[in-house]
Amino acid sequence: MVERWNLAASGEGQVVELFGEAGIGKSRILQELRERLKEEAITYLRYFCSPFHTETALYPVADQLLRAADINRTDPPEKQLMFLEQALSTAQSPHEAIPLIAALLSIPTDNRYPKLDLMPQKQKARTFEVLIEQLEALARNKPVLMLLEDAHHLDPVSAELFDVIVDRMQRLPIMLVATSRPEGILRWNGFPHATVLTLNRLSRAQAASIITVMTGGKQLPSSVLDQILSKTEGVPLFIEELTKVILESWPAQRER
Repeated sequence: MVERWNLAASGEGQVVELFGEAGIGKSRILQELRERLKEEAITYLRYFCSPFHTETALYPVADQLLRAADINRTDPPEKQLMFLEQALSTAQSPHEAIPLIAALLSIPTDNRYPKLDLMPQKQKARTFEVLIEQLEALARNKPVLMLLEDAHHLDPVSAELFDVIVDRMQRLPIMLVATSRPEGILRWNGFPHATVLTLNRLSRAQAASIITVMTGGKQLPSSVLDQILSKTEGVPLFIEELTKVILESWPAQRER
């Protein structure tokens, strides 16, 4: 992934699809990637998909925009619009971009902007263009790392948008990393700038090394170690959680 990032940062956009079951370490990989790149000047865009919003058009995109603009849904509509205007002040055509994004975020604009009079398909297309223009503007300033988590919950409209982004980013300093469960769809494997990675369960030796780190190098009784290894079946999150439970229940063990 760091190799792919180096390509992206040089202007050869990359997309990485990261597959793995729950608890296997997808989020941890993203955390480690950010740690490796912490000294670099990067714009991070983070998108979270939700099993409760698989039919809500552009849910992860709207969620990211609200966070980026620091918009609180409990604020009055006027304040929400003000924050959105500040966030989009550098847009290519703010007077067109702001009402489109305000409509996406369900923020009323009253009479401050011309009323959108577009057919749904045309409005979606123009919204896509505004979002991509903003992304391209960010990429001209410094490389962009986009993290799309739980892509198996993408709503259809968001999937369509990210398809366009993946196609456009090939000559831009952008990397998109999309995490997904094994049952997720392989979306972009046909693109020359796409990479597919699968995280498999750990071997017993790898799992034991995690336990050793957590115990500070102290050895657990072999029967306890075998119990952890057999019950967690090589899933890192389960290994960590069960080891924590055992260490907390045996405080004397940690003092040996």
